[in-house]
Amino acid sequence: VATAFVDEKGLLNVKGIGSETLGVGIGAGAAAPAAVTASSTGAQSAAFGLNATDRTTGIASSGVTSAVRSNLIQQFNDLRTQIDQLAKDSSYNGINLLAGDRLSIAFNEKAGTNQTKLDIQGTNLTAENLGIPQAINTQLAGFFNFQNDLDLEKATGSLSNALTSLRSLASTFGSNLSVAQTRQDFTKEMVNTLTTGADNLALADSNEEGAKLLALNTRQQLSQTALSLASQADQSVLRLFS
Repeated sequence: VATAFVDEKGLLNVKGIGSETLGVGIGAGAAAPAAVTASSTGAQSAAFGLNATDRTTGIASSGVTSAVRSNLIQQFNDLRTQIDQLAKDSSYNGINLLAGDRLSIAFNEKAGTNQTKLDIQGTNLTAENLGIPQAINTQLAGFFNFQNDLDLEKATGSLSNALTSLRSLASTFGSNLSVAQTRQDFTKEMVNTLTTGADNLALADSNEEGAKLLALNTRQQLSQTALSLASQADQSVLRLFS
């Protein structure tokens, strides 16, 4: 990015922001292509006191860094560190799917080929694996130089790719969670059905059973009374013949 202005002395000032090489050239011609060609050859540039190669080779940065960008470097690296720490703290019951662990959920008590289960393979989630290098103030391979506009564009692209990867991972985990919740609901319904069936077999209606017991006792008493009357009648007949 470059800015141009005329100062109080009437001089044209051109300043580049960042650490990229700035190409400056003066061109003239009847049409735009001719002006660009004249700028590249450097003939017009030399007339204004510029080097002939200032348009093609460019003017190297003086090495002055932007204080605003330097302050943003620390913020960027702090947020990058939080990604790693958040992934490390995402464990539950000793399993961390964001650290590459594997989770196996069994849906029945059987073993071998008769067992139904869901295997979920985690991923080692770090800022480095997401393609987000650290930010620094100088040009160094494997890092983002925040003083360089091209590196800022690369950082923007890397962050967009990281978001895409996270959305894809979240979609995968969400699908596995949906399967686990469906099986959990099915298991709960089956438990409720079996519990109701067991209760119907083991538990009885106290009122109904009480009525049955009373009827049985009444029948028993009537039977005993009838037997007693029959015995008394037999004894009366025997007395007549004695």
